[in-house]
Amino acid sequence: MRRRIHHSSEEASRWACDAEGWPTPKYHRHGACNGAVYDRQAAEEDLCGRANAIGKIILDRCNEIKSRSNLNCVGDVRGLGAMCAIELVKDVASGEPAPQLTQTLMKVANDNGLILLSCGTYGNVIRFLVPLTASDQIVRDGMDIFETSLTEAVTRVA
Repeated sequence: MRRRIHHSSEEASRWACDAEGWPTPKYHRHGACNGAVYDRQAAEEDLCGRANAIGKIILDRCNEIKSRSNLNCVGDVRGLGAMCAIELVKDVASGEPAPQLTQTLMKVANDNGLILLSCGTYGNVIRFLVPLTASDQIVRDGMDIFETSLTEAVTRVA
């Protein structure tokens, strides 16, 4: 099959083979061409603008959660574009990491239909990685589930 695709006159102009002989699109062979294709797509679809819009929704909501007095478990909120994170601590004054709260939050959120990723040296950071194709409403709905799950997790751990 590889030879048939590679040697077909119609396909040969669009396909090449990688080092192992598997057919691959030609633009994948050259990093510069691949980068140019991505840059063009990013510019046409304003992916950077979309990433910033998603990040603003997430960061605004996380900072709102952090400022609430009833949830004394958010140590830091940070992000760049759509890649955001919230650090969970046992209490803000001590800043001591809260990995147990993070694990409980992940389980509660999963039960509520939201998949979360933990990271960080102490396993107490929740990382948000939202697809750039997600609508603002889907991001807000996800943050609603996150907030509800966090409130429930704080209650369970306390």
